[in-house]
Amino acid sequence: MRPIPLMLAAAAATLAFVGTGPAFAAPGVVFLHSPSGVQKTVENPQPQECHVGTGPGSLVRNATEGTILIFPDSACRTRIFNPVEPGEVRVDNVGSFMALD
Repeated sequence: MRPIPLMLAAAAATLAFVGTGPAFAAPGVVFLHSPSGVQKTVENPQPQECHVGTGPGSLVRNATEGTILIFPDSACRTRIFNPVEPGEVRVDNVGSFMALD
């Protein structure tokens, strides 16, 4: 009979490997429209992948199934960000964005 701590460690290791998998895209589309007329469409954005936005005063429409985060900088690096929920439309400073989930 194996000691219980050894069996628990083996079970935990198995669960750790089962829980890791590839990141899946947020199904849907993100639409960006700048005041100057620049339009951008991103289909099925990958979670944690940064996409350059269309700048200040841009309209963003989240037509994905997940939340996206809007950043004022062009590299998704500032500590300031605004979440946009699925189906939400807003005007914001869209320097960049990424899908959260």
